[in-house]
Amino acid sequence: MRKKRKVSNAPRFVQLYHWEMETPAYQHLSCYGRALIMEFRRLYNGHNNGEIYMSVRQAARLLNCHKDTAAKYLVEVEAKGWIRQTSRGSFSQKTYKTAST
Repeated sequence: MRKKRKVSNAPRFVQLYHWEMETPAYQHLSCYGRALIMEFRRLYNGHNNGEIYMSVRQAARLLNCHKDTAAKYLVEVEAKGWIRQTSRGSFSQKTYKTAST
């Protein structure tokens, strides 16, 4: 029997711990890299860890920058160990589009 999830009426929030901000991996990130971490945290709903989708174009829209800039900082955040790509997205005009997970 499955447990029912407790539904809260409290507003959602994004949390970043002090100990995370004190790590070299965070301190050596650019401003865009830090902003991306917050956007990834915003997409996490408490139950979708490992299934957070973000394309380069979506990251560019969230960061208000060019898609090439967003791609550069997605690589930076992954290189510092903040995210890990579990499946690669693809784009084809004849089939369908999927974002990287």
